[in-house]
Amino acid sequence: MEFNDTEYINSLFIFKDRATKLLNKIVTDTPDKKYDTIVDIGCGTGVVTQMLAHRLMVDHIYGIDIDSGVIEFAKHTHNESNIQYINQDISAEWYELAPGLRALEGRVSLVFSSACFQWIDNKRNAMKNIYRLLKNGGKICADIMQIPDLFEGFPDMYEKFTGNIQNIPTKVQQMNVWSDLFQEFNLKIISQEFILENHTIPEKAFIDHFMPMLICLWAKYWIDYSKVRDEVQHLIYERS
Repeated sequence: MEFNDTEYINSLFIFKDRATKLLNKIVTDTPDKKYDTIVDIGCGTGVVTQMLAHRLMVDHIYGIDIDSGVIEFAKHTHNESNIQYINQDISAEWYELAPGLRALEGRVSLVFSSACFQWIDNKRNAMKNIYRLLKNGGKICADIMQIPDLFEGFPDMYEKFTGNIQNIPTKVQQMNVWSDLFQEFNLKIISQEFILENHTIPEKAFIDHFMPMLICLWAKYWIDYSKVRDEVQHLIYERS
């Protein structure tokens, strides 16, 4: 991935804000907690990974992301002596993971992830790998975005695209996917909450960064998205 560093980072203020709130909760709930190893899944440019290093008492942090471009950027701009960045798809088969990541099996105190899990297609494989990484008593703290139903409240639009769209799961159904996986791997849900937030996004940032992300999340529910791409992009812009 190639990007304009400053423009890209400035456009992600919402995600930094979400991650900060999740980190605040960790600090508030366990203010004196010491961590051996933390893995930040979907670390992106490393902004939040560096925040973890500054605000938590931790020996080692591993930031992993599927995008090699942001990993290289993170290495050069948001590094600390106790941070290591790895270019990795967390949903790959265990034997395909980087040796440095596999070496953490059973050693990770905390898996942190903000606004990443919703991108993962093979969720079961990802959870299986996370489970193998966690030490006994280890925890997952994750902020999972919900895929919005663009047509909610606009039944006429469903009719317009009938035959080319599959039903988008409800918010509860989307969360139940993760809840079922936690249960499958004997992970207890300590707390869970739904948060609805409103944000004002500068027009250029919305067009250049947020609209493409929405489309990527949403396009998988089309049978043939290429046929309606332009019309859907216009609709997202109009409704947002």
